[in-house]
Amino acid sequence: MIRNDFLLRQIEQFGAFLRKLLSAREAGIAAAEVQSLLEGECLTFTGLTLEALSETPAEALVSRFLMNANQAPGRLYAAGRVLAEVAELDLLDGNLLRARERYLDAVRLVAFGAAQVEDEEARELFVTALEDLNGRGHRFPLDDAGESEIAELVGRFVS
Repeated sequence: MIRNDFLLRQIEQFGAFLRKLLSAREAGIAAAEVQSLLEGECLTFTGLTLEALSETPAEALVSRFLMNANQAPGRLYAAGRVLAEVAELDLLDGNLLRARERYLDAVRLVAFGAAQVEDEEARELFVTALEDLNGRGHRFPLDDAGESEIAELVGRFVS
């Protein structure tokens, strides 16, 4: 129960940050300011700098986060959500290839985190995140293999 409370608190705190970020985006802040917000909070929520998170493949991030089982699901959730925001910034910079890679890694991390969570309330938060990421998929046109992977990962948790 303590672990689930810790996880829910982690996700709740990260959710507050995402609402702040969304609010700032809706207010029309520049991409550089969005990046600055992400850089300022990435270490807190993932234990990694934004640069390290962005440059590390999803498989290596999973291995790293699993070293601390108590924090792993929350960090997987936050890392996936942060990478999705970085992918959006990549689109603004015109780097579609990099945006696709980061988007795929974002979905992989959140899906892996969802598989680690037994608590229904916490799992629902992961499912909601996967639904959001899936809804953004049209912004990151993927090849057939990428589309199949996303469909499989999301399909495990989203009906």
